[in-house]
Amino acid sequence: MILDYNLLKEGPYHEIGRLKRDYENRILSEDIEIHYIQMPKCKEIETNLGKWISFIKYKDKKEVSKIVGENKRIKEADRKLKYLTGDEAVRRRAELKDRATKAYNTSIEYARQEGEERGKKIGKEIGEKMGIQKIAIKMKKDKMKIEKIIELTGLTKEEIEKL
Repeated sequence: MILDYNLLKEGPYHEIGRLKRDYENRILSEDIEIHYIQMPKCKEIETNLGKWISFIKYKDKKEVSKIVGENKRIKEADRKLKYLTGDEAVRRRAELKDRATKAYNTSIEYARQEGEERGKKIGKEIGEKMGIQKIAIKMKKDKMKIEKIIELTGLTKEEIEKL
């Protein structure tokens, strides 16, 4: 729970409550917790949690930009908050920016995949060609007739003569 008031007078701004059984004061489950974040008590903004609390707490843009710093997730949350609370023109610009970013990322990924596939294909073709040329060289050394080398390798007469 994020509270804009102090629920508990003593203790830090962030506390965790757990379900306990009255009998023998045992914790019922380690999986169930209630986090209390008391914003008036929050003074530290160096931690990630402190930055998020400050982002929620401050409405002044200058304060938020100081707090956010280089935290990408808080910047994204700030952008989405502006989108949700902005006027129609601001929302439209944000939507267009989102679409453009997604389109750009998709085209970059497509180009990367296309280039990778093309590179594999070219590499395979070059490798096959080199293998065929090596075989043709061995055939020439064994004094095989050029017509037979052409028939077996698919190389042209000019290609075989250059080897």
